[in-house]
Amino acid sequence: MIQTYRQTGERWKAAYSDLRTEFLTTADDLKKQMAELNEQFGNERAAWKKEAARSRTSNILWIIVAGVAGYAVGR
Repeated sequence: MIQTYRQTGERWKAAYSDLRTEFLTTADDLKKQMAELNEQFGNERAAWKKEAARSRTSNILWIIVAGVAGYAVGR
């Protein structure tokens, strides 16, 4: 009977060890995936800001051209 309890205890310990290992592996994988996603979002954010700045510059240039053309025509 003592041996049965011992075997049951060993099985529980082995199962706990397996689950703990699986949990830690999954947690590490999730950390890596989150870091990759964060890097991708950072890259997209930087590209969006660059595109927005380029768009603003282009719009300002067109406004200046339109203003100069309007001034030249009105003169």
